[in-house]
Amino acid sequence: AKLSIEVQQNLKIKPSKIIDAIDFEYNYKSNNSGSRSNPTYTRLGVNTLLDFRFTLYQSVSYYSQTFNPDTIVKQPEYYAMLSWAASSHISLNVAYHYLGMNKGGILIPANMGFASISAKMNRFHFGLNGSVLTDKLYNTSQIGVNAGMTFEGKSNVTINSSYSQITEKAASRSVFSQSFGAMLFKSLWAEANVTLGNLNNYNDYNALYVYNSIDPTKFRAGISMFYYLGKRITITANYTFDSKQININNYNYMQQSFLGGIRWKL
Repeated sequence: AKLSIEVQQNLKIKPSKIIDAIDFEYNYKSNNSGSRSNPTYTRLGVNTLLDFRFTLYQSVSYYSQTFNPDTIVKQPEYYAMLSWAASSHISLNVAYHYLGMNKGGILIPANMGFASISAKMNRFHFGLNGSVLTDKLYNTSQIGVNAGMTFEGKSNVTINSSYSQITEKAASRSVFSQSFGAMLFKSLWAEANVTLGNLNNYNDYNALYVYNSIDPTKFRAGISMFYYLGKRITITANYTFDSKQININNYNYMQQSFLGGIRWKL
């Protein structure tokens, strides 16, 4: 924004763009539970540049699974996040997430509000976030903090730790997540992560993903790959292992998740 108009025109820099980038992902999950089908998740997102400081990201998604064995759960979702670059080091985000769960023909909608602030100082980054999820039954609040650093070198090894406190039904619990990332090759970034705690109604990635499955995850570990195909296209792949629990009988089962996606910056 501080460049002269002539330089902006020469570099073809536009202060706003209705469609700056689009992304798509498909997720298939496989489990060893006899009473749960293998769920699927599909998501489409669009990023809009409002000006040099404000960005609007919107996403629609759909989740489906069958239980016991004729109860169909469907969940269309809508997500919107407004980001403000307060400075070159500090950014603020506010987001809204709608989850339209339909369980066996019974609609159980939920609404989430989210806010976060993040800062970067040289090789270090910090963040604070908070959210409230409301449905017909009760409210779930989440407060989180994260911190990390990037080491010098060609691999740009990055570590990030996050801690969240979740409160619902007058009870509190903790969720801890640790990730490690590195540039393996010139165009390939890899990131491994592990998450500990009860993930029922837990959210991450600025509340883009909300884990409100009927069976909560108790442990999660996975690895993601990002391949940069030129300057505009990023291809993503993810594998995640979940240990899940059926609350009615405390039966534990395993679930494997396979995700593929693409992001195209126009």
